[in-house]
Amino acid sequence: MNFGWPLLFTLTVFIIVFLVYRIIRIENQLMEIERREGFTVEQDEIQATLEQFVEEIKQENERLIKAISGIRQKNDLEIKKIQNEVHGIKKEIITLRKGTESEKYTKQRLFSDQLKLLERYEQIFQLKQMGLNSDEIAKRTGMGNGEISLILQLAKQEGLKM
Repeated sequence: MNFGWPLLFTLTVFIIVFLVYRIIRIENQLMEIERREGFTVEQDEIQATLEQFVEEIKQENERLIKAISGIRQKNDLEIKKIQNEVHGIKKEIITLRKGTESEKYTKQRLFSDQLKLLERYEQIFQLKQMGLNSDEIAKRTGMGNGEISLILQLAKQEGLKM
């Protein structure tokens, strides 16, 4: 959260109102002293007291401004850090999603290839499951023995059970 400048403005207004209040109060006290004691306080003394008070308030105000600026800088750094972390997490999520989609595509393609292989050479696989060897399957299908052996070997590599 960034309270920075609105908070500073509010504090400044508060300090000004407080100063005006204090000045009025000091003047009222001086008038009361004059009325009670019957003497007047020198204007120079009043002016010096007020100037000292204003200087103290200025110093306090500067200290508050520095403190608020420090808090703001810390907040800005923290926000930047969190934004960087969020950006990194978003990248990781995108990478994970791409990996998952790629894996799905690979599995679908493999399944599709196996299905095509099964459909294309269904008769060969049925004969193999019946217990016939490559020579017998070649004679029944009219294909070459080497071709039958190659098809059965590829099917075995693809993980098809026969």
